[in-house]
Amino acid sequence: ATKPCPPISCPEELSFSVDAVVKCITVGNFQAQFSPEFWASRLELAMAAHDREAEQKAISEIHAAATNLTDVAPAGGNTLANFLQTVNTIISGDRSVNRNTSGGYVVLTDAFVRDAIRNQFIQNNGTGNVLEAIQVADSEIEGWLSTLNARVVWTFDGTIDTETGLNRVVTPGTMPSEATVYVYPEGAYVFLDGGTLDLGTSISDSNLNATNDRQ
Repeated sequence: ATKPCPPISCPEELSFSVDAVVKCITVGNFQAQFSPEFWASRLELAMAAHDREAEQKAISEIHAAATNLTDVAPAGGNTLANFLQTVNTIISGDRSVNRNTSGGYVVLTDAFVRDAIRNQFIQNNGTGNVLEAIQVADSEIEGWLSTLNARVVWTFDGTIDTETGLNRVVTPGTMPSEATVYVYPEGAYVFLDGGTLDLGTSISDSNLNATNDRQ
C-alpha cells in the first residue's frame, strides 16, 4: 500500500502593529545656538525617557498576558526561601506541562528584590563582613538561578502591582513587602527596538518663527 504523505501548507501571513514613542521638545533659537551643550543634554534626557517608557510598555504587555498566581511559596518563609520556592515551583510546573526539559527561563522582577535577598542572606550568615556577604550573596543568587536554568532580569522601571494595576514605586528608605515576579520561557517575549526616526531640531513654522523657537 502507498504510504500517506500529507503536504505541509505555507503558514498564513501575519500582521503586527508597532508602537511609536513620540517626543517633541521646543527650544529657543538663541538658547540652541549659544548653549549647545545644555541643549544636547536635554536631548540625551529625552532619549533616556524614551527608553524607560519603552521598557514600561514591554512590562505592561508581559503583565497583561500573565496568569496571576498568588501565594505560590509557603507562608512563613523568609525572603530568600520565598523567592526561590516561587521561581522553582513555577518553572517546575511549566516544564512538566510543556515538556520543556532543557529550555531556559527568564525571571523578571523588581531590583529591590535582589536587595531584600541580600539582606536576608546577610541575616542568615552573620554580619562579620557585610561587603563580603553582599558579594557572596550575589554569587549565590546567580548560582541558584543558574541551577534552575533561569536568567534573572532586575528592573528599576517597576513591575505592575496586581492590586492597583500601576507600576510599583519604591519610597526612599523603605523596602516594599511585596513584589511581582514574572517567569516565562526564553523567547516567549522578545523586545524589538525598531530604531529612532530623528527629525532633527530645525522644525519650524509661522507660530514658532513668531516666538523665535524651534522644535
